[in-house]
Amino acid sequence: MHDFGQIYGVSLTPLDRALSLRSLLLGLVLTGVGVMVVVLTDEAGSGLPQRAARMAVLLPAFSAAAALLAVLQMSRRGELRALAALGVPRARAVRGAVVGGWLLALLGVGLLAWPRAATASLFPVPPRGAAFELREDGALVEPSQGVAVTPQGEVAFLQTATTPEGSPPPRWAALLAVASLGIAAPLWAAHARRVRTAGMVAAVTAVLSVVLFHAVGAGRSPPVLLALCGVPLLMDAFRSRA
Repeated sequence: MHDFGQIYGVSLTPLDRALSLRSLLLGLVLTGVGVMVVVLTDEAGSGLPQRAARMAVLLPAFSAAAALLAVLQMSRRGELRALAALGVPRARAVRGAVVGGWLLALLGVGLLAWPRAATASLFPVPPRGAAFELREDGALVEPSQGVAVTPQGEVAFLQTATTPEGSPPPRWAALLAVASLGIAAPLWAAHARRVRTAGMVAAVTAVLSVVLFHAVGAGRSPPVLLALCGVPLLMDAFRSRA
């Protein structure tokens, strides 16, 4: 048992390294497909900074899919059963797949850390409604639309004035969300057991992430709450490991 513990200690074993490479390569293939889909379906006017930010948000999902595929491949080959027969816990057996997913998710963090990445495009901003101002002469003026209504009820068109918009959330807010999802997603995917439960947890995570991004973008929630994006995945992963 002493030798066995030395092989499956803290450091990565050759099996772990092979599994992490397998997971990473699968993730890169999925990322390549995702890049093509984003390029072909993205809205007109989107450039490399916007696409880089959007791909960064998608990378945790690709890392989860890659870790899951690597574990499923282990199961089909009988590697999980063989390791279980040797007394290796499942959480230890799939560690390489998790590491490979983390490496892919780290790429997403790097993309968002790129100074040109348009992280502001990740936060939907609610459209500004018309705001009329009452002037001393009794006229109602909407500067952003260039419309004025005189006291006599006549409509006049003025030169449009730009109104200052609120500052977008800081870059670290998007980094916090992607890091949270990037840490949790591969760990959760490698330990997922039941399809129905996994689907429900994934749906809850998606809804929570969308709500938080919208709330932070609208200025209704502090950016630090984006760290909660990966919490449902982490909770389910640790529940599965127990």
